[in-house]
Amino acid sequence: MWYYDTGNDVHSVALSSDGSYFAASTETGIHFFSRSNLTPIWKSVSTERIWRVAISSDGSYIVARSSNKNLYLFSKSSETPLWNFSSDYDLNSIEISSDGSYIVMGSGYNIYLFSKLNATPLWKYLSTERISRVAISSDGSYIAAVDNNNFYLFSKSSNVTLWNYTTNRRMWGLAISANGMYIAVGDFNNILYLFNKTSSIPMWYRKFDSSEFILSVAISSDGSYIAVGSSDNNLYLFKKNSSMPVWNYTAEWAFNSVSISSDGSYIAASSSTFFASIAIQTPPPPVGEVYIFNKNYSKPIWNYNIGHFISSVAISTDGMYIVVGSHNGKVYLFEYSQ
Repeated sequence: MWYYDTGNDVHSVALSSDGSYFAASTETGIHFFSRSNLTPIWKSVSTERIWRVAISSDGSYIVARSSNKNLYLFSKSSETPLWNFSSDYDLNSIEISSDGSYIVMGSGYNIYLFSKLNATPLWKYLSTERISRVAISSDGSYIAAVDNNNFYLFSKSSNVTLWNYTTNRRMWGLAISANGMYIAVGDFNNILYLFNKTSSIPMWYRKFDSSEFILSVAISSDGSYIAVGSSDNNLYLFKKNSSMPVWNYTAEWAFNSVSISSDGSYIAASSSTFFASIAIQTPPPPVGEVYIFNKNYSKPIWNYNIGHFISSVAISTDGMYIVVGSHNGKVYLFEYSQ
């Protein structure tokens, strides 16, 4: 286990596919690391809070969203942005395609698609509701987004929806398989939906305790496995062919962040009082624990108590490396020997 103290709350982390590069967003900027030299390659110091980072598969490109409604694209070689885009609205969600060619952003009621080449959007879609989450397939061919009541699917070639699905519940968790074939969506009624890209009718859905919320969703590269973290303190694992969980694991606190290896063999998840600190009037003390699960077992094969809020976790393609961001200011890198 290794950690680096950024000196500020870490709001998100992102990890390249092989675990060679990772980035962390903080109150005062971005820290970019190489696994081979565990001091930052660079720091992008900012007067803005950086809420979220995402990284391309090989670590060549890093995208970030700030509290001042700005989107930034960086290369791994420099802390100076390649470009930035200023929005009229808060940036709610960002993602980057695996090859770094395309960036999707949710801002206010708008969905934007960008090429890495410049800050001029390829297209924009205006929704009737505030965009909660966006996702993009590995090559950028498919873009998914959710708002307070709707799930949308687009192709990169047009801002005309391929189709959409409407509920009367706020959509929140969202993940798309690498080839764009399968999309998992979670809502604030604790319902998980699985879609095939060819139809707006769910393949299946699963309803949990309706007084709780789905907080995080992750899907394996081929869509075979879906991991779900809920405020009901459970982590669920599904196979794509059934709405019955393969297993679930109950922790003391909500599972606010999940990540899954490429083939679905390993799941990294954080159980933290982070959600409770926002959701209830008298928040509990800051607590956070990170877990690794094997898809074949409902009990963790490894866990580590961070001792503070955990904002996000990410796992490498092979499940060997896990990066964790915490509000204790630290970025953690764990190597799991399988």
